[in-house]
Amino acid sequence: MATTIANTAQTERHIVRYYVWELPVRLVHWIIFLTITVLSVTGYYIHNPYLIAHGSGAYVMGTMRAIHLSAGFIFLAALLLRLYWFFAGNQFARWRAFLPLTRTQRKNLKETIRYYALLRYSPPLTIGHNMLAAPVYALIYILCAVEGVTGLVMYNAQLKAPFLNTIVGWIPEVVNIQTLRSIHFFLMFAFWAFLVHHLYSAVLTAMHERDGLMDSIFTGNKSVSSHLLEETSLDLLEQEKKVDASDR
Repeated sequence: MATTIANTAQTERHIVRYYVWELPVRLVHWIIFLTITVLSVTGYYIHNPYLIAHGSGAYVMGTMRAIHLSAGFIFLAALLLRLYWFFAGNQFARWRAFLPLTRTQRKNLKETIRYYALLRYSPPLTIGHNMLAAPVYALIYILCAVEGVTGLVMYNAQLKAPFLNTIVGWIPEVVNIQTLRSIHFFLMFAFWAFLVHHLYSAVLTAMHERDGLMDSIFTGNKSVSSHLLEETSLDLLEQEKKVDASDR
């Protein structure tokens, strides 16, 4: 018992606060959440008006469409910023952090699967995203892009702006616009289903790891052991060596 306490105390002395989530990553996270909330409320109203307006000055549908359109462009701007940060961000934000490319990442993926399969008590320690969550987040970003593109297609069907028509005007010729409308609508429910799972997983992992995970999306900082930090640095070095080798 004394040995366990001593080891725990020794480990705690080597816990450091480490800046993981940069400001653009946190901004994109909250902008996407807020805009999806606004887009869901206004989008569902456009699909099925649930407010009855009276009076000659009532213009609820027009107001909802204007809010939906504004939120949609903010949503797209956030996606473009995140796309840029896949290449400009730190090691936890770059695209390589979302794919199991290294030995350490593949081991993390295996152990995380074992954790969710109830084959181990606690999740494997990681500084950034674990390698089961990371590909899911990458998929969510792709679905967000699909949501944005289908929205632009429907907007362009009415606007017919030359620039926008050049970018997305060809899509309805390949996929029926009603199919695109259905994809746009049902993705909303997929995002909210993901949100429920995302909150559950984040709280569960935070309770087990006790590394400030929930706070980190506000501050960017997590509490990590110096040993884990050293392992992560070595893993980054391995990734850089592979990139250098492929460039030669």
